[in-house]
Amino acid sequence: MLHEIRTEIAIGAPPSRVWEVLTDFSQYPDWNPFILELKGDVQLGATVRYRFEFPRGVRLWTAARILTFASRRELRWEAHFLTPAIFSGEHYFVMEAMSGNGTMFYHGEIFRGLLLPVVRPVLRKDGPQIYQALNIALKQRVDAFF
Repeated sequence: MLHEIRTEIAIGAPPSRVWEVLTDFSQYPDWNPFILELKGDVQLGATVRYRFEFPRGVRLWTAARILTFASRRELRWEAHFLTPAIFSGEHYFVMEAMSGNGTMFYHGEIFRGLLLPVVRPVLRKDGPQIYQALNIALKQRVDAFF
């Protein structure tokens, strides 16, 4: 059993610029409304720690392992609660070049685990808006510096 949140946004800058902002973890507190802090090395297999707010008002720290690090194309990490069988989330950011020097940005998360039936109502209600808010903030950040 799984649940996926999928969002997308067109950004008027090349994937290299979107990637630059997305992978500058030290700047997340300045622009990111969902992932409030992110610490660790930006590289494949690395473990990162991040603090996020979901649903609104609930702030948590967790650790994740970077599963995919394909420069200017995809960043993907996975975090879990206790064990992956209990609850896990595979968070992804995918960029595709568009004509005219733009980027189609896809952002989402695939959730799995025994606790999914308990948290699914919150994911359905709040998830898409929270993930889209990150997309909009990323677009604004990229636009401000491009």
